[in-house]
Amino acid sequence: MDVLDNPQTVQELDKSSILESASLLPDQIEQAWEEVFKIDIPLTKLEKVKNIVVAGMGGSALGAGIIDSLSFEALDVPLEIIKGYHLPAYADKNSLAIISSYSGNTEETVSCCLEAMRRKCQVFAITTGGQLADLAKKNRLPAYIFKARHNPSGQPRMGLGYSITAQLAILSRCKLIRLSEAQIAEAVNFLKQMAPSVTFDVPSQKNIAKKMALSLRNRMVVLVSSEHLIGATHAFKNMLNENSKVFAVRFSVPEMNHHLLEGLVHPAENKQLLKFLFLESEMYDPEIKKRLKITQDVVEKNGIPCLTLKINGRTRLTQVFETIYLGEFISCYLSFLYDTDPAPIPWVDYFKSRLKKFNS
Repeated sequence: MDVLDNPQTVQELDKSSILESASLLPDQIEQAWEEVFKIDIPLTKLEKVKNIVVAGMGGSALGAGIIDSLSFEALDVPLEIIKGYHLPAYADKNSLAIISSYSGNTEETVSCCLEAMRRKCQVFAITTGGQLADLAKKNRLPAYIFKARHNPSGQPRMGLGYSITAQLAILSRCKLIRLSEAQIAEAVNFLKQMAPSVTFDVPSQKNIAKKMALSLRNRMVVLVSSEHLIGATHAFKNMLNENSKVFAVRFSVPEMNHHLLEGLVHPAENKQLLKFLFLESEMYDPEIKKRLKITQDVVEKNGIPCLTLKINGRTRLTQVFETIYLGEFISCYLSFLYDTDPAPIPWVDYFKSRLKKFNS
């Protein structure tokens, strides 16, 4: 029996229920949207902000990346994503500072929260607990402190439905982004309808996520997308890194057309090591569609194999969540093909432990 169709695989490798968390993405989205709309927040203040800064690391910042990718059609004020210790110089009382840390203990994000408070920003925190929750409670900051009941793995990267949707919901409540409950419901329903084509009980010959994992095995993965899918593709890339433990990078069109194409030639081993995966959407601008086709042609002329993954949702938001949903399952299946438990992240943990020693 193929490893991806053997239930014993899950029993032996998926000890932390990563696959179950992947299957619960629609439920995470529903929970976060509903709960954020019940929080008591000072809407009159938040609706008047002139800019948004979102502080978060890793998965906690992905919601902002996705919003940024949608901003050309949905966001009404400037947004900047902060992946570090400090806010930009312009952040002040006219700024909405969304402080997002799944654990609540991310040191860079906690630093940004303290800075946002000192600068009198309008702060909104998103977390499950930790130092960030303590700060929010002590200082009476508006916050979404949630119980991740639909993320049994406990891994922040598998709780993206919470962090992404919470950020979308608070901006929607503040009338800073044009997004309705009906759009969220459509995305959730689409994911639930997708389940019969991606979950583990679906055999490989009928499972698009398993087929893709098999095609990506033993290759460094280069993801390519554009426009509204850029943020979601970054989330996909992160999951390949953390769940599958593979080297994966992502590029976007048209930016990559101005430099990467010349970087395909050397070393000669690129032909054996790399595989490009192009995420296609009918919602891309016509000029982007042309560029993607020519980009793939250039990659193939350099002897590097390419795959395409068609994203089919009827709205841009639906396609964003569709890409993440597929990425979660593909990355899990690829980890199984490498006989690897997708949950542990030993090198990230090692790095954090060394950093803690430096700071002690």
